[in-house]
Amino acid sequence: MKVSDEEIDDLEKNEEGFFTLWSKVTYLDSALLFLNSKFPDDLLFNRVSTNYLQHDYEGLADKALEHFRKKKIRPTFFIAEHQRKLKGELLKKSFRCINSFNIMRLKRFVPFPSKDAEVSIVDSESIAAWINTYMKSFDIDAKFRPEVSRRAIKCLKSNNCTLYIARIYGEPAGTSLTYIGEDVAGFYCIGTVPKFRGIGVASLILGLAIKDAEKQSHLQCLQNLESDDVRRFYEERGFETVFAKKVYQQ
Repeated sequence: MKVSDEEIDDLEKNEEGFFTLWSKVTYLDSALLFLNSKFPDDLLFNRVSTNYLQHDYEGLADKALEHFRKKKIRPTFFIAEHQRKLKGELLKKSFRCINSFNIMRLKRFVPFPSKDAEVSIVDSESIAAWINTYMKSFDIDAKFRPEVSRRAIKCLKSNNCTLYIARIYGEPAGTSLTYIGEDVAGFYCIGTVPKFRGIGVASLILGLAIKDAEKQSHLQCLQNLESDDVRRFYEERGFETVFAKKVYQQ
């Protein structure tokens, strides 16, 4: 599926909007610096993300490195393959490519329904259950609970976000979060508690999120790291990779 420059820009703005709710954002010459020292080892919340349509980033690496050093966070860059000049600059500074970040667009959703799961929209009464389920799904250490809670509540209060929780016979089993901005719906925080994996929970919760999002957006997207090994899962549900960024870390 061919994607226009305008659509790529919209997809990136959606990503920016969501991660702004989880990290502090600094603008560096058409690149974005995301930092959250409460999650120092999470490269999604601590990175430079370049604009896919931009080519020249002279001096960007040095500017960004100052911010990373001040926060004592390991420097990470997400850059497009065609941004060769920046790639060369990073390699000279002892960066290496460690991963790939796939940006996927929905072409046609293929449902894989779960007969046992029920999905509902999260409110103030169920946000605590969403937080617990999200942390179990992504195996997040309990020491990060205060920051996860703070950020999840911020998302709940945002007019751009809708949070979903799936239950199996009343027991919380999975989560997702939809962020709508720039007429684009981005699907984030899609996870399933380990003991409920493989029975369609993620597919069901994603299907409902897509159905709701199609009423408000013309593009539906999600992102994933290649190392998470979920790209095929989303491809089987009708998503396709429209562009990718390489992850460089020092």
